[in-house]
Amino acid sequence: RMRLQVSWRIWLMSKLVERWVQSALSRDRLMSDFIDNPEARIAEDGRIAVELLVEMTGGIIYTLLISSSFIIVLWAMGGYAEIFGYPIHGYLVYAVLIYTSITSLGMFFLCVPLVKNVEEKAAAEGDFRYFLTETISDSRSDKLQQRSQASAPDVFFDQLLKRWIKVIRGQTKIISFATTNNLIAPIVPVVLCAPKYLSGDMSLGDVMQTAAAFLQVQTSLNWLADNAFSLANWSASAKRVAALDTTIRKFNDGLALTQSA
Repeated sequence: RMRLQVSWRIWLMSKLVERWVQSALSRDRLMSDFIDNPEARIAEDGRIAVELLVEMTGGIIYTLLISSSFIIVLWAMGGYAEIFGYPIHGYLVYAVLIYTSITSLGMFFLCVPLVKNVEEKAAAEGDFRYFLTETISDSRSDKLQQRSQASAPDVFFDQLLKRWIKVIRGQTKIISFATTNNLIAPIVPVVLCAPKYLSGDMSLGDVMQTAAAFLQVQTSLNWLADNAFSLANWSASAKRVAALDTTIRKFNDGLALTQSA
C-alpha cells in the first residue's frame, strides 16, 4: 500500500510540475485565475489526495468482504417476518440496508459543506505559509520595511483561524451524528427481533447472535459515516489538484493552438 502511495505521488507530482514548467505560467498568473498556492496544491494536496484515496480504497474492499460474509449469516438467522400479511424472507438484511442508507444519507448532507470548508482552510493554510516564506525572504532585504500593516501575520492567521473554526463546527456535527448512530444501532436489531422472541420463534441466544450479526453488517456498511473526515479531506484536496491541472492544461492547449496558427 505504501509503495503504491509513493509511486502514485511521484507520478502525479512529476506530471504537474512538468506541465507547469512547460506552460511557463507564473505564480501571479495562476493566482489571477483563482488558483491559489500552486506549490501547496502540488506538494500537500497531491500527497493527501493520493494517500487517502489508497487508504479508503483498501477500506472499501475490506468492508465489502466483511459485510458480504455477515449478510449471509444475518439472512439465515433472521428468518422471515410477516409485514401487512406478506412474508418477508431475510427481513433483517433489508432492515440493515435501509437503516445504513438513512445514516449514510444523513452523513452525506453533513459532509457536503465540510468539503468546502476544508478546501477553504487548505487555501488559507497555503496563503499563510506563502506569507511566512515571503517574509523570511524579504527580511534579508529592505522590502520588509515597505510592507503595509494589512500584510501583518495576524491578518493571514485570522483568516486561517476563521476557516479552521468552520471546519471544527462541521466536524462537531458529524461526531454528534455518529455518536447518536452508535447509541441507536444496537437497539434496532433487538427491537426487530422482539416479536419473534415473544412468540417463541427465537431464543434469547438467537436474538443476541442475530443482533451481533446485524451490528457487524451495519458497522461494515456504515463506511461513509466512519470515514467522513477522510472523505472530506480527500475531496477537498483532489478538487484543488484537479483545478490546478485543468488550468494548466487549458493554457497549454491555447498556447499550442496559437503556435500552430
